[in-house]
Amino acid sequence: MAMKLLREPAVLSRIPFSKSTLHRRVKDGSFPSPIRVSERAVAWRESDIEAWEASLPVVQPRDEANQAA
Repeated sequence: MAMKLLREPAVLSRIPFSKSTLHRRVKDGSFPSPIRVSERAVAWRESDIEAWEASLPVVQPRDEANQAA
């Protein structure tokens, strides 16, 4: 299976933060680093983004959280 690469707009459409936060998180290591695809372009491996999404904690909807208490 071919590796799918996502350019920055596609990554930003999948994550809950801004472009500047994306770059800050890449720099501090809390988000996967992109790979260079040409001299002036980078992209993220879709599998890296999916793994990052899977590592996020599951948040219960407010109604379920109130019922559990």
